[in-house]
Amino acid sequence: TQLDFYMWEETCRLLHRWKKEGRKLFPISVNMSRMDINVPDLVERIKAMVRTYELPPEMIHFEILEEAYTENAEKLIDVCNQLREFGIKIEMDDFGIGNSSLNMLSILPIDYLKLDMKFQQTEDMSSKKSILSSIISLATWLELEAIAEGVEKKEQVDRLKNMGCRYLQGFYFSKPIPVPEFEEYVAKNTKAYENSEELSLDEKEKLKYEKFFSQKRCKVLIVEDMIQIREKLCKILVPYVDVVVAADGKQALEKLENLPDVDLVILDLMLPVLDGFQVFKRMKKNDRLKNIPVLITSENSRDTEIRAIKSGADGFLPKPHDVLLVLHHVRSVLIVRSIMTP
Repeated sequence: TQLDFYMWEETCRLLHRWKKEGRKLFPISVNMSRMDINVPDLVERIKAMVRTYELPPEMIHFEILEEAYTENAEKLIDVCNQLREFGIKIEMDDFGIGNSSLNMLSILPIDYLKLDMKFQQTEDMSSKKSILSSIISLATWLELEAIAEGVEKKEQVDRLKNMGCRYLQGFYFSKPIPVPEFEEYVAKNTKAYENSEELSLDEKEKLKYEKFFSQKRCKVLIVEDMIQIREKLCKILVPYVDVVVAADGKQALEKLENLPDVDLVILDLMLPVLDGFQVFKRMKKNDRLKNIPVLITSENSRDTEIRAIKSGADGFLPKPHDVLLVLHHVRSVLIVRSIMTP
């Protein structure tokens, strides 16, 4: 348990450094053992740690083995419920090799189901394909996200994607690497991915959006801390609207106070200083800002999209950004808010 607390704090410290340096934050999964469940003040200590390092709670994911449920189900459910209410995500690790049951999945409060890597360790998938597909479908039905472990080959990636599994983990992407190498890996691959994205429209679509946006020149505030993503959104929107940018939540609120004619805000959730939901809440409490439509943007997660819509956002824009989807969502929100006529 002492070692677990040490690792959790090291993780929070790392995320805090990335936040201070203006880096994009990525959720990090840490292990919670069945021994930790019995710590009397476990939840309060975890909450205090997250608050001390000024982190969005959803940046921490706790991985719990299913055996912890079978040994102390009542206590585990209580701990998981409290952590999820705080905003922390829960993953069940190595699902499929222990005492897995439908009853356990229906009761245990979790967000992600990690499929044991043994499903990937045989070249001939004919006997397991239907089982794997069924588990992924079951996860979707239970409104969980499935994560496939042990992915090492392109064929496995393609197969799992076809089954509807959106999260994959394994040596196909990278072997475990030290933090400095990971930071380089992320910077390099994010830039390469963003540069490879197609930003053009076919002529028919282009004319449709040119006609729509020509009715009124709108002003859109893009709130995004990752420069590559910010630049991509600018490239998509600049031909059609006036664009203003902000790199963090505090800067976004300052710009909104000083710009009386913002027609739409595209707001990333994972921001330094103030996260997207904090910015959104402050906008809703401000009489002058509360009626400005907001498109929440984040990684394509069902839970995040539901939370954004329940919070009152006018729409959800999944990452990575597609030019057609960006223009479609912006146009739709402006029509609904009657800033323009269709």
